[in-house]
Amino acid sequence: MGIQIYINNMRILFILCYGWEFGGGETYTRELKKYLINKGHTVKIFSSNNNPNFEHFSDYEFNEINIKPISSILSLFNPISYLKLKNVLKEYKPEIVHIQAIDNQVTSSILLPLKNENTLMTFHSASIFPIGSNLYTGKMNKKYFDKYLYEKIKYRITSFLLHKYVKQFIVPSLYFKNVFENEKFNPISVIHLGIKIDKKIVKDFDNKSILYIGRLEEEKGVIYLIKAMRAIVNKIPDCRLTIIGDGQCKGLLLNSIHKFKLENNIIIKQKIPHFEVNRFYKKSSLLIIPSVVNESFGLVGLEAMSAGIPVIASRVGGIPEWLVDGKTGYLVKPANSKQIAKKVIYLLSNKELIKRMGENARKRAKQFSIEKHVKEIENVYMRVIEKTKL
Repeated sequence: MGIQIYINNMRILFILCYGWEFGGGETYTRELKKYLINKGHTVKIFSSNNNPNFEHFSDYEFNEINIKPISSILSLFNPISYLKLKNVLKEYKPEIVHIQAIDNQVTSSILLPLKNENTLMTFHSASIFPIGSNLYTGKMNKKYFDKYLYEKIKYRITSFLLHKYVKQFIVPSLYFKNVFENEKFNPISVIHLGIKIDKKIVKDFDNKSILYIGRLEEEKGVIYLIKAMRAIVNKIPDCRLTIIGDGQCKGLLLNSIHKFKLENNIIIKQKIPHFEVNRFYKKSSLLIIPSVVNESFGLVGLEAMSAGIPVIASRVGGIPEWLVDGKTGYLVKPANSKQIAKKVIYLLSNKELIKRMGENARKRAKQFSIEKHVKEIENVYMRVIEKTKL
């Protein structure tokens, strides 16, 4: 009887860095909250108040300080988030605390008041590892060497406290399970991310539109997609690439588009709310994920597949766990514009093949439903609660 009570009404607190749609982790957390509430649970979100210009979905927030060098100190250990969380725990009394991210000013200090809580953490990325390390990028990046020692100190503190206070770790892919197990993070469960499967979408693959959705940062490899467009446009002059996102590399990408004289073939649109993404899936024939680092999973690719769109993606991280090479799209070498161009040209030139791959992609995506994901999350919560009761 006790188990049933917890299943029907758990008080859950999510912790993450940003209370707005910064990236996939934030979108995931907001959507997971909705589904858990629909199943009868009470769910609140704790985050910083970063970027007030965007609509926030947090229930509790602490004040972020962006004055250097104070911000550098606070990103190492932040007493502001510690004190705020301590008050939230006292007021809300959660039965489950689920950390979705530790980064920026949501530092390891938030772990100190959690010593008596049923605390879990999902690793959506490798951001806790030192920037520039082989764990974060897949190779040592000398560019970040000046930051490496600071990042290493931060990782040592965070890692120690995570091992001490977190009772269960979750990762979205088998690839990430191996990465974090090697760093002695245990116990650890693999729960693939889930998506909402919409009704069948009727697509017209006559259009020559391809799509990229994501942050415009170096590790996302968008520059290699833009370089690939030179060869693609040479073979398919009416091909159009829509890039949706924002980030530090936006200026570089705009300059490259101008340099390669691709202004008529490539458009960069500002980041849009997640609920608007479907209209771009409906009018696109392909989605490209040109990442050059080891993605934990690649949720946007799975969403595109659910809309009947084949995906061309780098063979990195957890992507091969949902993208079946040659059946639902193609896997290519990272940082390889030539391979991207070759696969795009081949698919856009074969209407029947791209249509068949789109059908395969949709069938594959159905194996990753959000309902299945939420049930697996609930089961992990229950296991943690039951261990505490023993």
